[in-house]
Amino acid sequence: MSKKRKSSPQPRTRKTTYLKYVGHGGDQERATLLERILDAFVSVDSQWCFTYVNHHAEALLGNTREELLGRNVWEVFPIPADSVLYRNAHEALEKQTGLVFQQFHPLLNKWFDIRLYPFQDGVYSFCQDITERKKAEEQLQFQADTSWEVSKSIIVTDLQGKIIYWNEGASRLFGYTAEEMLGQTPALLYPRFERKQLGYDLEQIRNGKDYTGLWKGRRKDGTTVWVDIKTTVLRDSQGKMIGYIGTAQDTSERKQEEEHFLYYSYIAQNSLDAVIATDTNYNIIGWNEAAESLYGWKQEEVVGKFVDSILFTEFFSTSGLEASEQLLSRGYWKGKVIQKRKDGTPLTILASVSVIKDTSGKMVGAIAANRELHNLTV
Repeated sequence: MSKKRKSSPQPRTRKTTYLKYVGHGGDQERATLLERILDAFVSVDSQWCFTYVNHHAEALLGNTREELLGRNVWEVFPIPADSVLYRNAHEALEKQTGLVFQQFHPLLNKWFDIRLYPFQDGVYSFCQDITERKKAEEQLQFQADTSWEVSKSIIVTDLQGKIIYWNEGASRLFGYTAEEMLGQTPALLYPRFERKQLGYDLEQIRNGKDYTGLWKGRRKDGTTVWVDIKTTVLRDSQGKMIGYIGTAQDTSERKQEEEHFLYYSYIAQNSLDAVIATDTNYNIIGWNEAAESLYGWKQEEVVGKFVDSILFTEFFSTSGLEASEQLLSRGYWKGKVIQKRKDGTPLTILASVSVIKDTSGKMVGAIAANRELHNLTV
């Protein structure tokens, strides 16, 4: 009787061979289960070689399981040894402890939610691509950060200068809706602005310097608006530059006031009288050379101070209250007063005070032309 020949053992497929690391026995059942879960699942052995890759992991990593099984994970996807993923993976294996964390992978340009579970011969990893969720979170955070003052215009552009965010404050300031401006460039709002200067300013911003300045813009209806601008680089959570964010605030009224005061300052510097300009609270904002000579105070010593704390004015034929009421009602007051020099010496002064108004007729300050009286009478 011939001896029964033993059948040769069937070679195990690579898939079956690597499935043994997923658990003890029931490999096919476990494989079926792992293919049905929604997470990307991989397992690696103690040498960090892939032992299982489900189809979600294939899609997430951009490689087929045939390309990955048996290969070292750190060679396929090299990352720095001090990265969160590298440190946590080694900690999970060495300390046999589970870890849950989020990680951005620069090579894949994706955010992952990762759960690591060690076993005797390696580590299981359940992973989800949360890139879109992170973008949504960043957008929500951005909106929260920019909603603190909706009165300001807030405009965000990408690195090519195309507008990608336009808030209600911008609509009120410039008259355009978000639908009209998304995809446009801010140059539409500043047609008189030189491209060369704009390029220079953007280069300064790229180098880490915020841009601030006063711009003359144009609204949708063609009217002019003066705006205070501040522009800075916008970065994502990884610090990567992704665009520019600019805030703008209407300063047309202040600009008009400045133009009025510049005009009166020009007159003051060419006047032989002591010319003193104040705001509506009678705080000194202008003080010419003749005023310095007459009163003994330098301009830098008096600007910003209440005028009567410097001059100690006493009225002759009227009171200070009556003079102020006449100034406000008529727009002009003239009379003789006693004022003091810096050293306390009294001066007899002929004061001529006029209201400064903006283009709408609103009072924005006052200007006085004062002359010392010697033998003059009023």
